[in-house]
Amino acid sequence: MRILLGFAGGSGHFGPLAPIARAAAAAGHAVAFAAQPAMVPVVEAAGFQAFATGGATVGKAPARTTLLALDAAREDRAVRDGYAGRVARDRAAQLLALCGDWRPDLVVCDELDFGAMVAAERLGLPHASVLVIAAGALVRRDLVAAPLAALRAQHGLAADPELAMLSRHLVLSPVPPSLRDPAYPLPATAHPIRPHLLDAGADGLVPDWLAGLAGRPTVHATLGTVFNLESGDLFERMLAGLRDLPVNAVVTVGRDIDPARSVPSPAISGSSATSRNPCCCRIAIWCCRMPGRAA
Repeated sequence: MRILLGFAGGSGHFGPLAPIARAAAAAGHAVAFAAQPAMVPVVEAAGFQAFATGGATVGKAPARTTLLALDAAREDRAVRDGYAGRVARDRAAQLLALCGDWRPDLVVCDELDFGAMVAAERLGLPHASVLVIAAGALVRRDLVAAPLAALRAQHGLAADPELAMLSRHLVLSPVPPSLRDPAYPLPATAHPIRPHLLDAGADGLVPDWLAGLAGRPTVHATLGTVFNLESGDLFERMLAGLRDLPVNAVVTVGRDIDPARSVPSPAISGSSATSRNPCCCRIAIWCCRMPGRAA
């Protein structure tokens, strides 16, 4: 079988698809990725074939910025006008052309790659979507219905007022069900998976000291692959909140942040675990080096 995997964003959209692609390749299937141009080197560094298929959301070089005030309307616009609008239109057209050349039997895409879903439907191909937003509240039907209706009409597809296209065949959920907002339940076609995300042999991805974190609960704190650079001093505030708890705290900051210089703390020494006293938090900061630049 030939499986084309598509994602509309950066590393946070690629990560949940990668273990599925590895498993498919190990089972003998041909796999390739369709990604925006800036993410092609990241996908290739992970060992996959990749095609540039538009829908750019990743652009300027990474740099830390201040934390913006919460603006739910701004986030809604990014999904409605960006992913369901401009990005979906661009990717639908380019994926149709790619599928004509590469001829996949199945399309697997992240839940925000609406253009891939439309392209698959136009070609009569089954598609599976992979959840990348744990709570489920960002991709709301009332938010994306209008731009997706316009996109479907542009491609001559039948009206879909219930947006069955989002979950028609199979939805893979790689996150714990407890993280899902009860107001946005999983569709009937959802299937939970627990992929093995980290490969200890890949570029020293898993540091040896992780095996020594025992004797107390372990808390993993992260701000993702984009928001980590847009979070201002939020890392420092998270560490301040964790410091006096009797836990191990593993903080992953991403490859573009120097843990020793950018997230200072008297309880931290570079990226190795240290302990202030038996009653307080033992903190380890890890500059997580995924293949390619986090985006």
